[in-house]
Amino acid sequence: MARRRGPVRWLDRLGLRSPKADDSVRWEIEHHLSELADRLVAEGWPPEDARAEAERRFGDSGRYGPSMRREERRQRAARRLVRA
Repeated sequence: MARRRGPVRWLDRLGLRSPKADDSVRWEIEHHLSELADRLVAEGWPPEDARAEAERRFGDSGRYGPSMRREERRQRAARRLVRA
């Protein structure tokens, strides 16, 4: 990942930029995996086995890449409309 410089970097650090679509999707995936792993632990699974089982059940998260790129393009277009 390229290192950001100048005002863009500061906006990122301050949390003033809108999150990129892929960041949002990664957060959602992690959230669902954590919830499922927590439920499995509550059912008696050891934590490391619960996490591995949650990932197995969720499947290949890489398949969401194309939808992340589409969502990012959609968000970018929406921002352009707001500015116009």
